[in-house]
Amino acid sequence: MSTKTLHIQFIDTFDIQNTELPAQRTQEVIRDLTGEVEGFLQGYHTNLDLSPLRIRFSDEIKTQTFRIGKGDRVTDYYRNLAENGNARRLEDSMNPEFLEEHLPIVGDSWLEGDDLCFTSTILGEFYEKEMLIILYRNAIDDYAREGGYNWLAILNAVLAHEFFHAYHFLDCRLRHQNWNYKIKSADIVKESLASAFEYTILRSNGEFRACRDWTAFWELMDVNAYPYSGALGFLDEKTQQINKSHVIYDTYIDSFFKWRLAAEDVVGLYRVCNMG
Repeated sequence: MSTKTLHIQFIDTFDIQNTELPAQRTQEVIRDLTGEVEGFLQGYHTNLDLSPLRIRFSDEIKTQTFRIGKGDRVTDYYRNLAENGNARRLEDSMNPEFLEEHLPIVGDSWLEGDDLCFTSTILGEFYEKEMLIILYRNAIDDYAREGGYNWLAILNAVLAHEFFHAYHFLDCRLRHQNWNYKIKSADIVKESLASAFEYTILRSNGEFRACRDWTAFWELMDVNAYPYSGALGFLDEKTQQINKSHVIYDTYIDSFFKWRLAAEDVVGLYRVCNMG
């Protein structure tokens, strides 16, 4: 487990020794995270009461399951390989074994009918009713070790992801937007924005290997199947190539009106940036 001094560090090894971050320390972390979020949102600023937020640490291991259909990016990946002379056959494209190339993002994988399913370890969660962030420290430790990443950089990046959800939730509530609207569009917007912010923290802390692995997986897994993939369309190195500015700010603001409208922003940027 490698450590180093981070450029942007919200919590450290001392902070995670207990079950919950002390109140005073939490407020310091909230202040620092708020500044980073508002910079990421390209100058956006609002007055949100984040003081009830708590940060807890857990050793529990949890996973979530994703289902990828034949029409999603997986088959495109293998088709492109075949067109470029790779020996892998297109009919093998739904073989769960291909996901072994994307550890530690992927845990178990299997076929269910014509769909490819896989699990991914949950590294952190935000519970809006309790205003609680939980960071799964053992899961983060395992994830960092399997990927060869700096674990402290991953820990701070996961915290950044979950904090962005907390900030976005409070802003939606302030503007009477339904955070829990059960449609795919809402998940795409929420996870794409939070993942893009998480990526910027990783990049600022020099964890380029994880950044490379994440973008490769986002390029492979279509945003409609894997909502985190929409982050691809927000990355500086991608948006500069298509002459887009203020895309993060515009998408964030659109989320207060209609999730579908904001999701169109995300998916459109993803398609252009991924040449899909």
